[in-house]
Amino acid sequence: MNKKSLIQMAVLVVLLIAGGVAFLSTQEGGLDFLGEFIPGLKEEPKPAPAPAPVAKPKLDIPPIPAQPAQGKVGGKAFSVAKAAIENGVLTLTQGAGGDSVEIAIDLRTKRWDVPAGRTIKVLKQTQGELPQITLRVVESGQRLAPQTYKDKYTMLLELGAEKDKQLPGKIHMALPDEQESKIAGTFDAQIRGFRIINGKPDLSADSVETFQYLVFRELLKDDPEKAVQDVTFFDARIDTSKASGPATGYMEIDYRVGQSPLTTERWQFVKENGEWRVRAKLRTSEIDEAHPLNPPSAKDAPAALLYLAAKRLEAQVQKKPNQGIYTPSLVARHSDKHKIGVAEVGYRPARNAEPVQVAYLFRFKGNAWVLERELGKREKVNVDSGRIEQAKK
Repeated sequence: MNKKSLIQMAVLVVLLIAGGVAFLSTQEGGLDFLGEFIPGLKEEPKPAPAPAPVAKPKLDIPPIPAQPAQGKVGGKAFSVAKAAIENGVLTLTQGAGGDSVEIAIDLRTKRWDVPAGRTIKVLKQTQGELPQITLRVVESGQRLAPQTYKDKYTMLLELGAEKDKQLPGKIHMALPDEQESKIAGTFDAQIRGFRIINGKPDLSADSVETFQYLVFRELLKDDPEKAVQDVTFFDARIDTSKASGPATGYMEIDYRVGQSPLTTERWQFVKENGEWRVRAKLRTSEIDEAHPLNPPSAKDAPAALLYLAAKRLEAQVQKKPNQGIYTPSLVARHSDKHKIGVAEVGYRPARNAEPVQVAYLFRFKGNAWVLERELGKREKVNVDSGRIEQAKK
């Protein structure tokens, strides 16, 4: 990052602090990660837990066994099936869905810092700002009240060197609960989320915060004095499931510049050569579904139906002044036997407007799905019979 970019980021944060940012995100923390690049605004790291004096000749914590971490939590057997570290929180999880136990350890480091190579030791008598341990339990689909421990526990956590976005570790933990919950052993934690590596943002991270960083970099690229305020991020999504082709992402942002009206922008992202970048910026009369990185084949349903319906919707809305497409939803049904299909679309022409419903009729002709026309308000497609029916009043 060059000196101009640093100045731009600094100006933005100062303006945001002065204007009182309304910032929404799927993760906590908002814009504080930008302080890493700005002298004077850089967040001071929280002090690591103070180690207990090593004066006693006997061991105060037993040696950690060289086996996968296991033990008992809440009086029941526990073994780590999955481990991850993100935004300074290490999570050790057993089970999923209706029955699961999660141990979340907030290490009190910077949100974007991966504490590789560190050892954290806490005894019952250790004072100061300690890691916070939270137990989250789901039993038979019911989420129990979380249990949080801020002190009076015992923990030895040894973290190794990062390799291939994995962080090996060893843990011995004993909680002061009635069931005397205790686990000990090894784990390999997957490293997730936006982070800083050697002073630079990790643009390889599949994280909403990566998109937030890229959007702000674009907003300030040409005007470091832009008075950006009232910022809200929403509708962020990441698609890494593609069997072929790069991963893609999407995010919307609302903001004001000074006292100007609210601006809405839609951003598309693509991951190429291992890093995320901005692919395109869409208008409010354009939607993500109409601008995929690789349009679907005209013969593939339902993907082709959804794509064609999105393109038609855009064309219709763009003929109407001062209208956009907000909170769109698209559902498609089809029958290969009867060569008929329908795409049902819902949207709002303005942020707080009443919803509008539209349906499009498709026929499979030649070797492709073709959008034939918009259905009438009372027309319904019966894909089982291949007929267009009139809905009852």
